[in-house]
Amino acid sequence: MRFVEADALRRHGQLRDDDGLTLRVEGPVMRLQGPNEDRLLITEPVLGARFYKAHIEGITEARMAGRGWEWEGGYTLRPHLSCNYRPRDWSWAWTPTYGPVMLNIYLKRTLAEWEQWLAALAPHGYTRDTETGIYKWGDSWITLRPGSVQFMRGYHTPSAAVQWVDAGLLGSLLQHELAWDLIDGDYRAWMATGHTAASLANYLRADGSQERGNLPVHTVEAGTLRDDAAIAEAIAISFGLPAATDLLAWFRETPVPALPRTITVNLPRDLSQMYERSPLMQGLVRANTRVFWSFSFGG
Repeated sequence: MRFVEADALRRHGQLRDDDGLTLRVEGPVMRLQGPNEDRLLITEPVLGARFYKAHIEGITEARMAGRGWEWEGGYTLRPHLSCNYRPRDWSWAWTPTYGPVMLNIYLKRTLAEWEQWLAALAPHGYTRDTETGIYKWGDSWITLRPGSVQFMRGYHTPSAAVQWVDAGLLGSLLQHELAWDLIDGDYRAWMATGHTAASLANYLRADGSQERGNLPVHTVEAGTLRDDAAIAEAIAISFGLPAATDLLAWFRETPVPALPRTITVNLPRDLSQMYERSPLMQGLVRANTRVFWSFSFGG
């Protein structure tokens, strides 16, 4: 029966039963619009085929309309959030841990502009939490911030519908100048990075390369140093800078492609309680959030 269904949908595009019509569609989500109705319709894969099906109850006839369908009463079923290329899921470079995995997109937009962007692409399946402002769909989240948008998931593989919607949302940003990072939130490790829309497009396309970007690591040996001034001097010298360099300003102002993405500073073991009280350490962590600082108290 499954082969018959796939073959019939391949040849005719639709199947009729007592309840209505099953229509051949191109993706795991479609947009259903009609009088007083505009919603995301999640479809089902067709076994043995590379297309999907949507069952519409209560209708006996539907007409193909472009890449979708229309039927009596002013109803249409059309592709939604299609990114016009075959996508691969945005977390593909991640080696799964307990998570979460996060994709940060850095783009100069206000919070209001991000809200307008997401609203313009509705329906998209994400629902806004009125208390936190975070958009959620199952175990997937979108957080909007001034200057960035973050896609985040737990360690469970999301449904094909979520992956499709995310690809469409991300695809809508590719005409803008942006930068991006893929981060393992469990180990706080950078998994992939890029500094242009072209690099993100390459990362997202199924026919793109496996390039994950440049993620250099830098280590500072300061196992005998005991105060902020001496530690700052050691960090500066390790980068070939004058000892008196204003490190916070330097990390804020230096372009990210010129910086290591992970910096480990090895310090004396008994200074472990210094971290929270150290203006230097706290300042470095905040100076450039695309650089991860690891202060290791094991010396």
